[in-house]
Amino acid sequence: RNFLGGAQFGIANGLNPFSKASNQSRKTLMNQLRRKGDKELNEEYEKYLRLGLVNTSVRVNEFRKLLDTGFEDDPSKMMQKLASLKYGDNKIVRGGSKVYGKVADTLENVYMATDDFFKITAYHKELKTLKEAFPNQREDVLEVQAARIIQDTLPNYDKVPKGVKALRDLPVGNFISFPSEIARTSINIIRQASNEITSGNAALRKRGLQRLAGFGATQV
Repeated sequence: RNFLGGAQFGIANGLNPFSKASNQSRKTLMNQLRRKGDKELNEEYEKYLRLGLVNTSVRVNEFRKLLDTGFEDDPSKMMQKLASLKYGDNKIVRGGSKVYGKVADTLENVYMATDDFFKITAYHKELKTLKEAFPNQREDVLEVQAARIIQDTLPNYDKVPKGVKALRDLPVGNFISFPSEIARTSINIIRQASNEITSGNAALRKRGLQRLAGFGATQV
């Protein structure tokens, strides 16, 4: 579901989520998952972190916060026995069964990497467009601008309003943040496409038409 959802968001932004740019995304994330220690790829991942592109999965971060809330209260014996969880600063540190802890960490990392894969791929596409539109602009400026577009048009837990995040504590349901992000990103995709189409820049206009067409296709 996460994989298909990420692909759909790419299409909604007028992107091919499996273009050549995806190869670099895959290499960077596999280096992180397998802890290969490639210096160049590690530096690339650190840049993505600084730009706010990765580690922002809405579902994973909301799940972490739900666990945090649960363990602030008296956790049930069943939960303690099942997972032997100790919750640290924004990271689950699993005790008890080493096998369970390793499997749980791996699953969480793979789930997060799936989300990151589509964001990194989309980022490189946006950056390429901006370079074509503004060939004389500094690359670091364009990188920040491309990252902002990704933050605005793809689900990002850091962008969920505090009031919406607080709704997860209601007894009638959890994971409220993702529907909220669907609404926010839908509005931003249309706004971004409109700004690009009316920009007067040929490269941006082409990108805006692609984005609007992709969004329309996913809605149909």
